[in-house]
Amino acid sequence: MLKKEDLIALGLTEEQATKIIEDQKDYVPRSRLKEETDTVAAINKQLADRDADIKKLQGEAGKGTDLETKLTALQAQYKTDTEALGKQLADQKLDSALDAVLGKAKARDLTSVKAHIKRDTLKLKEDGTVEGLDIETLAKEKPYLFEIETKQDEGSGFAAGSGDTGKKEPETLRDAIQAAFAKK
Repeated sequence: MLKKEDLIALGLTEEQATKIIEDQKDYVPRSRLKEETDTVAAINKQLADRDADIKKLQGEAGKGTDLETKLTALQAQYKTDTEALGKQLADQKLDSALDAVLGKAKARDLTSVKAHIKRDTLKLKEDGTVEGLDIETLAKEKPYLFEIETKQDEGSGFAAGSGDTGKKEPETLRDAIQAAFAKK
């Protein structure tokens, strides 16, 4: 996600950067797009499989086979497939939410950080936040997994100290001339 400060640093005016940020709000994050695309593909595959099974049953209906047992078996299979798909989609949504949270926390390597997280304690809320995730504690315990921002004090460029050399600067031209002749 682009930041206004980054755009200004690239040489854009503040007005141009603001316009780009406003236009960017309508975009869908890549993780969300992948999640939705995978969901649609999984549902389409499941529907195609069901359609093929229905056509097969219709073809066998005239042969006098035991359709009741096949129907019961297919219903059980569809139920397990649907549950597996639901679990897969829930895991995928949790992964996407984790990626977003870890990205904001400036994780260096998402896979390495996820290895230190107990997934069975996490729960995805309706608003897309992850319940049971304590990034602050993980960052304190394993700081090498996250980028740490350090602030550098901006000084005047001079070394610290009073700067008093014990010499008094002349206030007028006359004092300067007297001080110059006094040295000789």
